[in-house]
Amino acid sequence: MTPHRDPQTGMTLAEVLVALAVFAVIGTASFALLDQTLRSQRLSEARLARLEDLQRMMRVVTLDTMQAMPGSLAMDKTDLRFLRRGSVPSQSGPGTEGLLVQYRLDAQGLQRRIGPEGSQPRWQILMPDVRSVSWQPILTQEPSPSPTQPIGLDLTVELTASESIRGVFALPSDPTSPAAP
Repeated sequence: MTPHRDPQTGMTLAEVLVALAVFAVIGTASFALLDQTLRSQRLSEARLARLEDLQRMMRVVTLDTMQAMPGSLAMDKTDLRFLRRGSVPSQSGPGTEGLLVQYRLDAQGLQRRIGPEGSQPRWQILMPDVRSVSWQPILTQEPSPSPTQPIGLDLTVELTASESIRGVFALPSDPTSPAAP
């Protein structure tokens, strides 16, 4: 025969300790899960912000190069400059003159500045934390009147030791053709 417990007596010490242990395990597991979820969210947000920066950088370079004036390109491995069709009124008569577009790499990252020729606008940080930049001209394989005039640009941006992005940008070839939007 099993002993009968009086319903008024309450719980034993062993039952209370078991309940506390179960709640402690559940609480610890919940905290670890919450901590991991918050860490993953912060990492995802940082990666999304970096991706947005990369997309913005590529879009700006694309828009600039789509409007580059043929024959105005000057570059070395890390720096690029060219004239872009602009809307600055020309001093010498009707029409517009080009805007000088410059890209450079320094300790702050990939920078860009744009303005009328002869002006010195401020440098804008286009992409922070860039380790290296490489601009390479893409020359035509077909016989053309100007075989040294590039038809495009190949840009490689190294962000970290294992992270890099590459973009290939077409350059306009006919100075009288309208630039694409």
